[in-house]
Amino acid sequence: MAQDWYPSREAERRLFLQNFVDNMADATTLLKQPANTYGVATTAAQAELDLFGLRDAAQKALDTAQRNLIEQELMTSAAVRAGVKQIKNTMNVPREVLDLLEVNPTASKPIDRVAAEAPVLKAKMDGIHPSIGGLKNGFDAIEIWCCRTGEKDFSRLATVTHLPYFDNRPNGQPAVAEQRDYYAYYLRKNVVASAQGATYTLLVPAGDHA
Repeated sequence: MAQDWYPSREAERRLFLQNFVDNMADATTLLKQPANTYGVATTAAQAELDLFGLRDAAQKALDTAQRNLIEQELMTSAAVRAGVKQIKNTMNVPREVLDLLEVNPTASKPIDRVAAEAPVLKAKMDGIHPSIGGLKNGFDAIEIWCCRTGEKDFSRLATVTHLPYFDNRPNGQPAVAEQRDYYAYYLRKNVVASAQGATYTLLVPAGDHA
């Protein structure tokens, strides 16, 4: 069966569509056809490229928010711990107060809630290398899975206890941009302890990434 020429993976499709938009006018001239003969196709290709740009800008804003969240997490932890310490040092503090605030050491509800969570990754380029960030949310580690251009299935990339993780592998074809898709699981005692996280896509540009 003949292979479909239209790229299905984002990295290749972005390159293809940009070339299509850039060269359609010359192709139409060579075909001796009216200038806007393929206007619908060209407009559709440009619209998808524009949406890629909007998504990239939104991802940049999301990355900034994620960095701010990580910084706030440290400040919040310090402030809340100090507040709870003050409550616990209160004379004859009722147990029901600690249960109400879920700060009783025997309470299990926060753990039960976290167990239902799935990792939220933040994939971006950091210099020439993909950077995979996120929060552990009290779990022991995060298991990252990846599928990239030329691969049909996801495979386990790394198990990490500290993020960000840098995916330093070179592109399969150094002269060609490569799409990498990532998702992850939370681990507790080396056992998967969460649902599979959402898949995040990153475009790694062509070049020497070694």
